Amino acid sequence: MRKKLYLFSAVAMLSYSGWTTAVLAAQERFECTLTQRSNRGPVPEVIDVIVDRSRNTVQVQDVFTRQLFPEPIYATITTASPQKISVRWKLTGLSYKGSETAITGGIVDYKLSIRLDTLSASLSGVSREYYSRVFGEGRCGRVN
Repeated sequence: MRKKLYLFSAVAMLSYSGWTTAVLAAQERFECTLTQRSNRGPVPEVIDVIVDRSRNTVQVQDVFTRQLFPEPIYATITTASPQKISVRWKLTGLSYKGSETAITGGIVDYKLSIRLDTLSASLSGVSREYYSRVFGEGRCGRVN
């Protein structure tokens, strides 16, 4: 009886560790650095992106989302293919300084596209206070 209990415990531990490894493998993390950015409106320099293919979700966080939420926020997936992932999110209530004046309570709609083969990133958006488009381009790195 004792041998069966030990064998069951060992199998359960191996199953659990394999399951957690599979779940972690389904999650991909990227750190995207935008080196070319517009100077009007809030354009982050660095965006952290967490892609969870098993749940079909994407979370993002940057300096502006962190202003409003302590944890990464969920973005809406607009494209998900082996070559590219595109997501959208909206922030309301931002405080930032643009080229003209300081804004409090700003609203910005973002769209981020990552080409998975080249790891290039492209950010576009609309800053409602400036009635202008914001943009950024750069590269992403995979984070373990």
